[in-house]
Parts: sequence; structure tokens; C-alpha cells
Amino acid sequence: MSKFLKSVCTLALLITSISLFSCSAKGRKNLTPVNIKAIEVEKDDYTYKIDPRLELLLIGLRLAENPFFYNNVYGSNEYVSSVDSFFDKHKEHSFVKSLKNLNKLKDFRLEAILSLANYISEDFTQINFPDNKCPAYIKDVWKNTNFKKLISEMNDFALTSKYDRFLLVHDADIKKALYDAREFFTVNEDFLPYLQELFSTKEKPLEINFCVTPLLAGRFMVLPASTSLLFSPYYSYNSSNDIYFINYYIESIAYRLIYDNWEKLSAPANAYIKKLYQQTQNPNKITDFICQSTIANVISISTLLDYIEEYADEEEYDQFRNYIFNEEIYKPYMPFYTQLLEFFENRQAYHNFYDFFDQNMIKILETL
Repeated sequence: MSKFLKSVCTLALLITSISLFSCSAKGRKNLTPVNIKAIEVEKDDYTYKIDPRLELLLIGLRLAENPFFYNNVYGSNEYVSSVDSFFDKHKEHSFVKSLKNLNKLKDFRLEAILSLANYISEDFTQINFPDNKCPAYIKDVWKNTNFKKLISEMNDFALTSKYDRFLLVHDADIKKALYDAREFFTVNEDFLPYLQELFSTKEKPLEINFCVTPLLAGRFMVLPASTSLLFSPYYSYNSSNDIYFINYYIESIAYRLIYDNWEKLSAPANAYIKKLYQQTQNPNKITDFICQSTIANVISISTLLDYIEEYADEEEYDQFRNYIFNEEIYKPYMPFYTQLLEFFENRQAYHNFYDFFDQNMIKILETL
């Protein structure tokens, strides 16, 4: 089996695995600013950076034994081990205890948790939402969170734990994660231009500047510096997971698009998933998160078929297409794939995928 086909086999996991609130948070007065600058590298108009705000949220989640880090699923290396040992005596800090409340979430969405970093001031003294309005996708997971209290706790944790010293000591590990991320997109040089062409509009071009973390033992996670889009894949550059990683990127775009239009998509999407569950005798409870994730996954795989057809060789494309269309786990979704593939065969009729989505998605879901 080729490296390409091995990597794409992991896509099956995506389908099988789908089975008092303060929005204006200036923080308490007289918080001491935390002076830590982001570390950045650039290549081909894209910026890759380690954002101290994002990294501290992840460190806090690890100390809080969040499900994302359950049972040390990503393994360990010197950086991860150092996080555990350096911050161990701070595991009972109020910041960590506040993050433990997120462990109770039924529909765990790491991207919505971590996207809070985009609104934390660089000196860790404020949380500022546009127009003092907390975005819905953040509010849904940070329920009952007092953000004034949270930013005060986060500020104190950064100062008392000597977070700045930790980052300084591990400067080499941090830069390696940045270079790995940059190398991935250098090897897959066609991917970002493809995304920008497919998902950009004149009014809202697709902005891609990446935040990276080295906290996953040799893998890197990427979120955008912009708040307009959310990527949360992880990837180990020395593995054969290129397609798996690219799928996550596309799926995250689709998920946000679905989430932003959920009010009008909810009824037809739930009806579609209910019908699927009846056909496959799936006993699991249907939730909005399952509906959103399933539809996002189907969109991402359909998009991948187009991307691979355009940029991979013919043999690799045939392998991928045959795998998707012949694997049992994908067969219930075949009518959905087929209708989405019509978009890519007639792309000239639409400016971009957003236009197609607005004009056709409800109708597609209602006819499945």
C-alpha cells in the first residue's frame, strides 16, 4: 500500500468517531502586565508563530487533566516533560481549577476553547470581545465563566509560575515546532493557494497566519492568528499523515461555515442525520455537534477529492477515490458526496464555495 493510501486510511476515524457569564472582561484593576512576545518565522507571505496566550491556555488544560491530554495520548518529549515538572507545583492554582470545569463538556470542542486566546490582551491583563459581545461559538463552551475572574487568575498564574522563564529555557524546542510547521506547508505548497481560491471572497479574503504549539510531543497544532477562521489539527511532520492533516484544515473551515448558519440548517441537518441513524441502526443520541461535525466531514472529503484530482498524480487520485467510494463506512454518505461533487464539476457557476453553500446546502439536505 502506498504512503498516500496509508495516510488516507486514517480518514475513516473521522466518520467512526462521530458517533453567570461575563463577555466584557477588562480584568481586575492593577493587574501586572506580563511582557512576553510571540516568537515568529515567515515564509511566502505566511507567518508562523508561538502565541504565549495560546500556549498558556494549553499548559493550563494539560495541568487540569483535560480530555484532550487524557492518558498522555500524544506521548512525551523533553518539552512536554518539562511542562509537567516545571508547573507541577501550580496544579492547584485557581487558573487550573477554572479550566477543570471544561472537562465536564459533553461535546468537547478544543478549537472553541483555544480561540479565546485571540481575545486575550498580549500582556494578559484583559479579555476584549468585539463590541463587548462574546462570539457564540466561544460562549457555548465557556458557559458560566466569569472572564474578569479568569483573566486575573491567568495573569497571576503566568507571573507566579515564572512562565516567561520557562519559554526562554525552551526557545530551541519552540523554534523547532515553528520550522516543522513551515516545512509542512513548503512541501504541500499548493494547499494554501487552493484554500484561498476556494474560500475567499472580495469582501472577506481568507487570512492565513498560523499559531503553533510544541505541546503535543513532536506534533504541532495550528490555529489562525485571525479570529475569522479556526484550524485545530495536529500533525507530526515525519509521519505519512499529510492528507489527514489537510482534511482537518478543510473540515475546520466547513465546521465554522455550518456553525455560523446553524439557525437555518438545524432542522434539515437533524432530519438528515436521523434518517442516516435509522438506516444504519445507530443507537447513539443525535446532537447538534454530531450533525455539524458529520456534515463538515462530508464537505471536507468531497473537497479533498477535488484537491487531490487537481494536484496529485492520477494513480494517487484513483486510490483515494476508490477507497472512499468502496469503503463500507462511507457508503451511507454517498448521496451527499455525489451532490457536493457536482459543485466541483461546475465551479465556474459559482464565485466560491460560500456561494454554493448559501444557494444549495439546505436544498441538498432536504432531498437526501
